[in-house]
Amino acid sequence: MQKVALVTRSSLAEWRSCRTITANLLGSYLAAPHLDRQVFRLPEGETNYDIWQLAQKISSWQPDQIVFIDHQPCPGGLIQALARVWNQGPLPRLLVHIFGDFVLQCAEWLQSEPALKQFSILWICASTRQKRLVEQMLVDPRGTVTVVPFPVDVSHFRYAAEVRERGRKHFGLAGDAFVFFYSGRLSSQKNVIQLIQAFQGLRQLTERKLVLALAGPVDDLGSPYFGKIHPEGLMSYRLQDVIRSSLVDSVEYWGNLAAEELLLAYTAADLFVSLSTHNDEDYGMAPAEAFATGCPGVLTDWGGYSDFHDLLPESCSLIPTDFAAPEIFNLNRVRKALFAGFLNASTSRRQDKSAQAAAVLSCEAVAQKLTELLSHPERVVFQGWNENFKKVVYSFNVKPWAPFSGKEGPSDLYRKLYSVYATGEYDAN
Repeated sequence: MQKVALVTRSSLAEWRSCRTITANLLGSYLAAPHLDRQVFRLPEGETNYDIWQLAQKISSWQPDQIVFIDHQPCPGGLIQALARVWNQGPLPRLLVHIFGDFVLQCAEWLQSEPALKQFSILWICASTRQKRLVEQMLVDPRGTVTVVPFPVDVSHFRYAAEVRERGRKHFGLAGDAFVFFYSGRLSSQKNVIQLIQAFQGLRQLTERKLVLALAGPVDDLGSPYFGKIHPEGLMSYRLQDVIRSSLVDSVEYWGNLAAEELLLAYTAADLFVSLSTHNDEDYGMAPAEAFATGCPGVLTDWGGYSDFHDLLPESCSLIPTDFAAPEIFNLNRVRKALFAGFLNASTSRRQDKSAQAAAVLSCEAVAQKLTELLSHPERVVFQGWNENFKKVVYSFNVKPWAPFSGKEGPSDLYRKLYSVYATGEYDAN
């Protein structure tokens, strides 16, 4: 029986989605059969001594493979310590789950390169396009990068007719109201203002009552890695301003919802919508949870979102994105996609769509994929980071306040690397 060390943090992540992902991933590993598992936790505010002690504990247990589950802190320091303290038998294989902020931790990963080159490593991405992004930064990516979607707790997020009825009553929805629903940070990174603007053009197309419901925390992060910093309160002002323009009765803010209310919201809604083109959009827990409740969705064809169309073609429609266009997506196309979603949405197959999502996104389904990875005999030693990766590190060193900004919009380095996230390819030359 293989011995697998599961390394995670002892404190909760700042972002709710990361907390959910970590808990669900850990649950998937614990559900995987035929493994001798032990969980090791990085203490909060860890010091070099804490890292050294943890490396000693892991080394003493002598696992065959070590899995790093969290996105923060970057495990580079622990990997360096493991390389130094390991003195019995061959080094274990490392499996590293990659989150959207992987690129933002580039300096720490580069510093750990000498230690990394001593190990066989498998980088586990949450989506196909994130895999393509990571492969662009490796000296030799062959056999070292794979895809496993982040799991959803389908024991909680699943469809039930009585939950839909309860949810629509809870949010005060009229019997025939059609609800477009967005859940996540209300941020310029997620293009929430553009979503409201696209929704404005729909009400004149039908006599049926349409509602755009928004849920999640309002943030003023702006786009800091492009040098766009928002003053405090700007996003709240912009949201209120655009909503006031004749849409008071059609756009609703449902608050920053806890898991139980999110279940009610996803189930009460008729169509999930997100126009995010955020550089950290490696997956998308909100759409994944919505699909698990059988709610169909319209998403931008961007980053991790694109995989949902491949996994659940009956549930997910995509809006093309293109770096070469003046705007990365076209609002008229968005309106057409939303209206098509409105015309095609039906509650009659919600139960079936919920089951389809559970078959590929549940903790049990992901546990099966992880079991296959852990049992695969192939071991590939890490060959190092390439020049693309080192250019990213250089950009962060030179302009830490705006590493991806260029003279006119995003830098060519950003466009080159993240062209794999968009529908249309970008030619930096």
